[in-house]
Amino acid sequence: MLKAKNLNYIIFIMADIFISYSRKDIAYARLLHNALTEHGFDTWIDWEDIPPSVDWLNEIHQAIENANVLLFILSRPSALSKVCKKEIDHARENNKRIIPIVIDDVKPSRVHPALGALNWIFSRTEDELQPAIESLIEAIQTDYEWVKTHTRLQVDALNWADNQKRPSYLYSGAKLRDAEKWLFSGRLSSYDNSEKSLFQWKKVQQVKLASQEKSPRLTAIQEEFIEASITSELSHSSRWYRKETPTSHYAPDFDLTCIHCHWVYEFTPSERLPIPKHCPVCGFLGSNKFVE
Repeated sequence: MLKAKNLNYIIFIMADIFISYSRKDIAYARLLHNALTEHGFDTWIDWEDIPPSVDWLNEIHQAIENANVLLFILSRPSALSKVCKKEIDHARENNKRIIPIVIDDVKPSRVHPALGALNWIFSRTEDELQPAIESLIEAIQTDYEWVKTHTRLQVDALNWADNQKRPSYLYSGAKLRDAEKWLFSGRLSSYDNSEKSLFQWKKVQQVKLASQEKSPRLTAIQEEFIEASITSELSHSSRWYRKETPTSHYAPDFDLTCIHCHWVYEFTPSERLPIPKHCPVCGFLGSNKFVE
């Protein structure tokens, strides 16, 4: 179990995989844990059979939030487990990648609805074990850099929310730019100008169907966190706009994107016009001040 106690609180280390299972399947859970460890993955698994409590549930929730993948050992006991249901529910709330591995015959009507639409890996016999491990590794490693960044951003966004959304917990500078580029990599296939802001991205029409987006998808708190980070960084400069880079070498026009209403204005320096002092659409001045 990847957790370290420090004085009166627990420091959670981001794990690759959170293993959710019924205590009746502990023998298989150990087998799976050992196989994943041999392949270089860190796992978070609760070996202790203790009664659920508020502190215990918070610990489980934090472990899921810090893990990149929730691996669910699907069996008749786990399908009926209230604890396993809570773990799946929390993983869904955080848009975690969930991978079910089936170890016995389970009635579909007894399975958590969130598992029904997923691809199952079967490991019901000894002969199926090695192919199941291979399929599991492949499923974990698919777009794994995206998954790991998703986890880091979700943890930081939740930390911001847990601390009353104080600006000091927001991203800025290079860290914010990296987060925006990550958003583009997963949401836009034909819009490859990674220097465009999140606000500009929201003005672009959908170029990818929802089914084609990378998995896991963004959470609402992640988008709110990034938008708040951008607004905070820019409003402190007393500007109403974010200046985008020139569109090309031959046409050095650049965009001014309002950090409040997201209106986009194409500015042409060759016309020798001054940059407006406030947003022509909503009147935003910057520094959270508005024109009367």
